[in-house]
Amino acid sequence: MPASETARPSAREGWAALVLAALPAFLTLALALSQHGLIGDIGFDIANGRWILQHGYIPLANHLTFAMSGAYWSNEEWLFGLYSGWLYALGGRIAVYVGLLPLLAGIALLLAHAARRLGPYWQTLWPLAAAVAIMPVMAPRPQLVSFLLFAYALAAVGAARGGRQLHLWLAALSALVWVQVHGSVLLLPLVLGLNWLLPSADLPRRRVLGPFLLSVALLFVRPGGPLAVLRNLANVGSGGNTNVIAEWASPNFHQPWAIVAALVLFLALGLLGPELGRRRRWADLILLIGSAGALLYASRFLPYFILSAALLGARYLPERWRVLTPHQAPAAAGRSVALSLLVAVFLGAMFLTRPVFPQRAPMRAIDYLVRHRAKNVFAAYQIGTSLELAGVEPYLDSRDNLWLQRPWWPGFLDVTTGSAPVTRYLQRYDPTARYVLWQTRSPVAIELDSSPLWHRVLVDQNLLGPAHASYGSYAVWRKVGK
Repeated sequence: MPASETARPSAREGWAALVLAALPAFLTLALALSQHGLIGDIGFDIANGRWILQHGYIPLANHLTFAMSGAYWSNEEWLFGLYSGWLYALGGRIAVYVGLLPLLAGIALLLAHAARRLGPYWQTLWPLAAAVAIMPVMAPRPQLVSFLLFAYALAAVGAARGGRQLHLWLAALSALVWVQVHGSVLLLPLVLGLNWLLPSADLPRRRVLGPFLLSVALLFVRPGGPLAVLRNLANVGSGGNTNVIAEWASPNFHQPWAIVAALVLFLALGLLGPELGRRRRWADLILLIGSAGALLYASRFLPYFILSAALLGARYLPERWRVLTPHQAPAAAGRSVALSLLVAVFLGAMFLTRPVFPQRAPMRAIDYLVRHRAKNVFAAYQIGTSLELAGVEPYLDSRDNLWLQRPWWPGFLDVTTGSAPVTRYLQRYDPTARYVLWQTRSPVAIELDSSPLWHRVLVDQNLLGPAHASYGSYAVWRKVGK
């Protein structure tokens, strides 16, 4: 037996090295998710999943909010809701957190596997750097599934270029799950379609056609039909959302996370872009430039750009760009263990000083509304899903694709920004509202406090609210004489 074959690591040793290389990245993502907490869309997802588990079918009508109650709704994230609702029933918020960790592990493993050709040093640091870059968007949302499946789609294209065609078919089949989870499933046929339109010598057009057509066909296998997925494109083109949803705005490059994103942007386009052009990898180049443009349009596309840059960079990074070679670095296993211990110590310190996956919502205010059996609560946009999680019906929630074309939606945005009076809006669009839940430091609070029709009944300091999300103290107003 040749010496080269005896020196080749076994499958078990290969997997052990891969897991060790991915561990620091996984712990970093787990840390970010642990500090985000139970807030935002996840409350709606759990409430929707809980409803499905109780009733035994997938609703295609709005049943959780007062606005447009009973109106058609495509329920495009029903599978994630079912999963998160099941987890919540098992063990509350901590069970939801633990149940989402496998998604983060999958992302870290894909990044570490892609970086194996860079050598043992970069196989650990490469996925760790990518994990640090996407830490700000580690929220418990259906997008976590999208990040994993998008990364696998890119990895599958690379595997198919190496002769492993099965991964391309498996990526296409993942649309069956992805289409039940999030509208970003359109990225899958986009990736496959680019490689079909712009084939390469090692991945001819005929090998991509079948998986591409399968991914398109599976868009139809969902309760609301394919038009429901396409309808989400209206969100991408809506400038009105930027008034109240920070993630739909362009990155603010004064923020630390955006500075990191800008650094990756310049490196990817300045170093990787020319290399892709030299190799005539036009599909990969268009994907890189397109994801960079999407990031500049809206910060919510940060993970897709970072994953594109990380996976493509790991595949095409030339030898001359490597800062260190494997011979200049310590043993891969020892390095990975040391980094993992450092991240784990930091993770443990955070767990000891802060709640793990905390309930980030004005719970005193919500408990008050629950005790008074409140219905149709006119609440700030970002708190509607927390009300649904508690079993309280809000005026609306985070499903802006439902409200986007409604005549009252611009007015609601104006109320949120303080450019229109809330009392006039309620009189016109929601005259039956009995309670308002809003931030105390807002034009809405100033107007309601001065109105003889409304009385402030409770203030919730909400100490768990993150300052960067503008979650501070909240108050509840009750309509006088009701």
